[in-house]
Amino acid sequence: MSTSPRAAAARRTGRVNGVVLALLRSPARRLLSRRVCALRYVGPVSGATVTLPVQYATEPGRVLVLAGGAEHKRWWRAFSRPTRVQVLLDGAWRDGVGVVLPEPERAAALADYRAQVGHVPDDTRDPLVEITLAG
Repeated sequence: MSTSPRAAAARRTGRVNGVVLALLRSPARRLLSRRVCALRYVGPVSGATVTLPVQYATEPGRVLVLAGGAEHKRWWRAFSRPTRVQVLLDGAWRDGVGVVLPEPERAAALADYRAQVGHVPDDTRDPLVEITLAG
């Protein structure tokens, strides 16, 4: 039985994401949690709960997530309009609302993201999701 390269890659990604999510929920989260968090939201089309690990930057009251390689990903499209989301930070789920930032807000937020994360190409056009945390 042959499997398409895309299906095989999706299975590998799913397995890796599962391991990362398990680490984020465990005491070992300290190995990852300074730069990796989890997002949990309801898919706008499927209605299914989606949970995935992402690299992030944080500032008081907000989390920034760059959808690197966005042409190969779909999750960020759920945030094309303000969408309720939960963020797993330091072992605790926090409620928030996420949205893809338009220009010029994106440019300023991308500078903040780059200052914390570093390795972001200067010419990136990838979407940047801003999550405003509740409370």
